[in-house]
Amino acid sequence: MAFDIISYVFLVIFVFEAGGKIISMGKNYFKDPFNMFDFIIIVISIITLVLTKFNLLGAFGDLANVIRVFRLGRVLRLVNKSPNLRMIFNTFKNTLPSLSYIGLLLALVQFIYAILGVELFAYVRFGDELHKNTNFRTFGESMLALFRV
Repeated sequence: MAFDIISYVFLVIFVFEAGGKIISMGKNYFKDPFNMFDFIIIVISIITLVLTKFNLLGAFGDLANVIRVFRLGRVLRLVNKSPNLRMIFNTFKNTLPSLSYIGLLLALVQFIYAILGVELFAYVRFGDELHKNTNFRTFGESMLALFRV
């Protein structure tokens, strides 16, 4: 409920922003790729809002939520305008491959511990902390138990 209200408020703000830009810039508004991106996102948001109100989305409801995520692309304009933010963004972009290797290493360690957990604790009786939701009887349950830890 609160998310919907906030979404509507920002949609109204974006509509007024786009309308003001179109009035002030005229046809030049559509020459800037970011303005075109904003306009397309606003139009799609309005269409999904109308279709949601009349329950016409059906199976496309999840797709509409995914399309709304593209509104975050507006933040990319801030990266281009601010040199400090651009430096932070580039630093984050350059560290992503290293972070993925660390994530793979952690996944490998969890995989090994899950196999050991199944081998060592598969036949332990259920008790207070070891029950049907947290146990080492199968590999999948073992992975879930280790992920919780």
